Amino acid sequence: MRSSIAAVILFLLQLNASAQHYNIEQNTDSLHHYLAAKHSKQYPDAKIEILYEIGTTDNRLNADPTYDYEIAYKVYDISGLNDLGEIAIPKASRGTISNLKAITYNLDETGKIAEQQLEKKDVLLEQYSKNMDLVKFSIPGIKDGSVVVYRYTIKNGFRKRKWQFQREAVPVQFSKFSYNASEYALITTTSKTSVPFKNYESLKKFNKNKDQAAQVTETETTNIHGHLNVTYRSWTRRNISPFKSEPFSQDEGQLKENVMIYFNGFSGPGHHFPIVESWEAINKVWYTQHFKDAYAKNNFLEDKVNELKSKQKDTLSLLKDIYKFVQQNYVVNDQESELKRVYATKQGSSRNINELLCAMYRNAGFQSDIVLIANKQSEAINPLLYNIEDITNIATCVVSNGVMYFVDASQKELPFGYLPTNYYNGYTRIVNSQGGAAVELRPELANNITSTFVSIKPAEENKENYNYKFSIKKTLGIYDAVAYRESWKNDSTLFRKKMMGNPYDVSNNEGLTITNVKFENVDELEERLVLIMEGTLSNSKDIGQILLDPFFSKLFDKNPLGNDSKRDHDIAFTNPTKDIYTLSLQLNNQYTIDSHFAPTNFQFGPHGALKYQLDSRFNKDANIYTLKYTYENKATHIPVAENEALRNFYDAIIKSYAQQIIIKKKD
Repeated sequence: MRSSIAAVILFLLQLNASAQHYNIEQNTDSLHHYLAAKHSKQYPDAKIEILYEIGTTDNRLNADPTYDYEIAYKVYDISGLNDLGEIAIPKASRGTISNLKAITYNLDETGKIAEQQLEKKDVLLEQYSKNMDLVKFSIPGIKDGSVVVYRYTIKNGFRKRKWQFQREAVPVQFSKFSYNASEYALITTTSKTSVPFKNYESLKKFNKNKDQAAQVTETETTNIHGHLNVTYRSWTRRNISPFKSEPFSQDEGQLKENVMIYFNGFSGPGHHFPIVESWEAINKVWYTQHFKDAYAKNNFLEDKVNELKSKQKDTLSLLKDIYKFVQQNYVVNDQESELKRVYATKQGSSRNINELLCAMYRNAGFQSDIVLIANKQSEAINPLLYNIEDITNIATCVVSNGVMYFVDASQKELPFGYLPTNYYNGYTRIVNSQGGAAVELRPELANNITSTFVSIKPAEENKENYNYKFSIKKTLGIYDAVAYRESWKNDSTLFRKKMMGNPYDVSNNEGLTITNVKFENVDELEERLVLIMEGTLSNSKDIGQILLDPFFSKLFDKNPLGNDSKRDHDIAFTNPTKDIYTLSLQLNNQYTIDSHFAPTNFQFGPHGALKYQLDSRFNKDANIYTLKYTYENKATHIPVAENEALRNFYDAIIKSYAQQIIIKKKD
């Protein structure tokens, strides 16, 4: 995606690397010490500990771009390996990998160091996409107690511009990232660490530093590759605590300690070649080159567009039909192509499919443009830092009757007018003929409302009986519906069997039997997906009092913030949600309500950012009991200092769920 957007300037975006090799295996005493260690001194619960991780990239002119990487880690418990046991190295298809070496060290029965090396025959090359390969291998001979070292060099490969100092559940003793480039390279850097970097002005002093966090920028004259004056940039971090994944957090890629490089071209005596001088300037390249197919006349689309136009009387229905045609008839792959071929073969990249959608809207007479987005897995597009590599996704916007709609036809489970929740990430660029435009994709636009209606009534009216008909009708929010649709389409029999075979997933009430599970509007994205469950609820004939749990649908049965009361990061509700639950209980003539709930109203955060309201009523004349609760959260951030108060808010909701209705036999 990113490489396709910036193809015209890729020659400016290449880099070279030269990693520093610590060669831990050559220090026998140190290696033996780590092999004998049973646990990390500072983090005794750690299953893996990285001893060092080093990456160096280089962006000099007159040199092949390369990236060097080296890592050494100790295995205390092999169950914590995750991606450190099965390695997959991304590489540009045009690139080469060399100096690949992986060694596992263990202590044998006599306490001597034994090693096992990766063999060439065990390295696999897999084509991941048109422009990317994966170099894959398994670390040999790894087990509890092992120390592993592996390193490699990639030439003419993808740039490494973001370095993560921190890893989930894995402490890091030492981490270093270096970026070397011509002194004339236009470089901007950003960093995020828990410890401020100490600045050094010379590499010599920097290389001797023992600081928790240090950085250096120095320009030196060198004859390497026949190119003079190289600026070296390096960052080091020591004793980095494991990243702790927490509920309701921003994307982990933004929270982990990192440094980011923005490469924006070259500027020096007699020359000035910026990649992007402004968003308005690069818009011209996007409009006239990268996305020109979307803005061309595209007469080959007229027959299909006219066919769709002939079936609809109002403009909104036509917009939805064009979207549905592209969404349902075009397969997403990673092979980018020119628009006419995409239309004919009914397949293309996500970018191609949105270009086609934009072109069809324009052919139908609508104002439609390409939208460039940086999703929440990366930093939002910066209005002042013109870095096109931040762009991760392409969508389409279309205007009708003064309303602008945003759509992405490569998303197969979202209706017209909705984007994935991680697209709503603030500042976004629109490509058009007027120099482009900025628009805010605010998280509040990704609203998700789910309503549940539960009905319980006697199986036979006007008769004394102890069996009730039970039904749940859950009308799912746009984003809640995605997972349900996927599960049902993958295996509806398994889904139905699971729901019918586990009534306690629905309620703790004894005597509940689920007899039918079905969906409405599974294939109609423009209609709300509805889950219907039907069954019976029975109780013993002679019982004088019944305790009924009225919550057949709960938001959560334990505190969603988890068991750990200590938290590292702010709480982030990334999009607004609302859940409405209603219970209607029709009692038979022998029973009445003895006790029910008092009204409850909880709020938390500024301007009621989170709300929970519960009310219940009993109509004695009709013998009908009704309960309703509403939970709502806005898209908002809660400071980590308020974590305990928020936990108390959720505990109060859970406590309200623990209440029961008392039903008694009439005198």
